[in-house]
Amino acid sequence: MINENNIELNLEILRSNNTSFYTFQPIFETIDSTNTYIKNNLISLENKSVILAKYQTKGRGRYDRNFVSNNDKGIYCSFLLKENLHFSLLNLKIACALHHSIKETFNINTYIKWPNDLMINNKKCAGILIETQFNQTNLEAIIIGFGLNIFKQKFDTELERTAISLEEYKNQTYNRNKLLNTFFNKLDYFLSQNDTIGYFRNHMIPKETFVNLTINNAKEIVKIIDLNSEGQLIVETKNNEILTLFNEEISL
Repeated sequence: MINENNIELNLEILRSNNTSFYTFQPIFETIDSTNTYIKNNLISLENKSVILAKYQTKGRGRYDRNFVSNNDKGIYCSFLLKENLHFSLLNLKIACALHHSIKETFNINTYIKWPNDLMINNKKCAGILIETQFNQTNLEAIIIGFGLNIFKQKFDTELERTAISLEEYKNQTYNRNKLLNTFFNKLDYFLSQNDTIGYFRNHMIPKETFVNLTINNAKEIVKIIDLNSEGQLIVETKNNEILTLFNEEISL
């Protein structure tokens, strides 16, 4: 019997409710990493192919960190872009699309930790990994992966402090098929939007919040000032120095 809170990923349902140009490939029971799979099959996979897995043995996040992908406890998804690759603010747009989809599907307000983690109660529920593939100096493809913790699961001691699942926050029915269809059916709309900064500002960690900034393996506490028009985070140090962050890391 299917637990009402655990609606199975279903390829037929995903395909029948798909109004986008993205193509759902057969779902893997187990895989090392959905991003790695696309990277290894770049030539044979078509533009906008979507790879899903119920379990990742070597899920990856930013800075090649491990993203815990416990068996059938979330959404572990990657998709491939091989055409029209010159996006602005891609990190931010993917985060906005995922944020919007969670809100619309599950009525949960997450907030975005710059540049593209989704948070609930100061804990991470979703992460996004974007990788570029070049043929010599030409951009050949973009691989975008995201992991979303949905069902209650056991994290190790360190992750218990920093990770959360949607079900821990709100006990309700979670239909992963619906979330994925919502995301991909609206993804190109978000990718084409010019007002990404406005949406991101409205849903990011609030201004005046103090966060930890890591630079060269050293941490210091800084205050969030704003997000500029280039998608860079503006922060202020304890010495009242204003810094513009490009690809640095912040944490709560």
